[in-house]
Amino acid sequence: MALQWKKMFLTALGLAALMISAAVAADEDPPDKIVRVFYVLPSDVSLDSAYIVGMENIMRESQNYYLDQCGFTFRLNNPIVEVVKSSHPTSWFASVDDYATIIFHGKDEVNEAFPAVKADSRCRRWKTVDYVHAESPHCGGGAQPGWVGLPRHDADGASIYPREKARWCGGMCHELGHLWGLPDATHDDGTVMSADFYHWPVNCILNESQVTTIKNSSANEGFWVTEITRMANGNYLSAKGRREWNILLNEDRLRVEGNLPGVFPFTMCIHDLLGRQAALPTGNQFIGEGNTQAVNLPCLNSGTYICPLENSDRAARKGIVIKSR
Repeated sequence: MALQWKKMFLTALGLAALMISAAVAADEDPPDKIVRVFYVLPSDVSLDSAYIVGMENIMRESQNYYLDQCGFTFRLNNPIVEVVKSSHPTSWFASVDDYATIIFHGKDEVNEAFPAVKADSRCRRWKTVDYVHAESPHCGGGAQPGWVGLPRHDADGASIYPREKARWCGGMCHELGHLWGLPDATHDDGTVMSADFYHWPVNCILNESQVTTIKNSSANEGFWVTEITRMANGNYLSAKGRREWNILLNEDRLRVEGNLPGVFPFTMCIHDLLGRQAALPTGNQFIGEGNTQAVNLPCLNSGTYICPLENSDRAARKGIVIKSR
C-alpha cells in the first residue's frame, strides 16, 4: 500500500555479514545506485541474528523476483542489512498509537547515523528500506518513491523466514514497487501491486506497463542491472571439509585453506549432485601449509553442491558439500 500513514494494511518485509553502526556513520559510503536496508534497534532491544538472516533472504528473494519479472533488477549493499543501535528505548518510538511516529522516528535515527543518507533526500544515490523494532497496537507499514518504512511486525515476519514466505516476500515486492514509483492497483488484477501479492509468486506479476514505468523513470536511472552475483555468506547454510581442509565463505568467494605440510597442484571445482560442473576457477594453484585457493561464486540455484579438490591426475582428494539456502 502506498505511504498513507493511517489505516494501512500490514505490509511485509522482510549471517553472515552485518554491520552494527551504533548510530555512527560508516567511514566510507557504499556504492551509489543500490538499495540499502537499515534495521533500527531501540536501546532496550538486543540484536537477534535471525532477524538479519531473514531480512537478507527476503531482499534476495525480491531481487530475484524483479529480475524474473522485468529482465532487470536492483543491487543490494554489502552487508545487505545495516544495523543502527538507537540511544532511545522502545517507548520513545511508540510514544503514541500511530505507526507513522515509529517509522519517522526510525528515519530520524538512520539520518543521524548516516548523514549522507539524510543529504540524499531525493533518493538519487540510494533507495532505502527501514525496519524499526517497535510497534503500536494499530501498526501498519508503507512506502513511497525511494523509501520503504516498516515497524516491528514486518521485522518479526522476516525473522521466521522461510515460513509464511508468500506473505512476506510478496509484501516486500509490493512495497518495493512503491519505492520504484508504482501506485497501488485499483483492484485485484493479478499483479504484485494489488492484494494478489498475498499469493506470491503465483498469479502475482509485474505487467508490461508497470515494468516500462519503473524502467523509464528518471528517478530510477542507474539503479538497474541485468544480472546479480550473490555473496557466498548469504547463499550457503553449510560448507564442511575434512580436518585437513578449512573452507571459508567470505563475501562472494569460496576459499579453501590447507593445513597439511608439503605442496601439490590441485583444481577446485563446484559440481551438482549429477556431477555437472557449476563453477570452475581459472587455472591451478599449489596448496601447502598456510596457502589458499579461492573461487568467485556465480548465482547458483538452490540445491546441494560438491566442491572436490582434484589433483593433476583428476582424482578427487577431498569432497566438500555446500548446501545453498
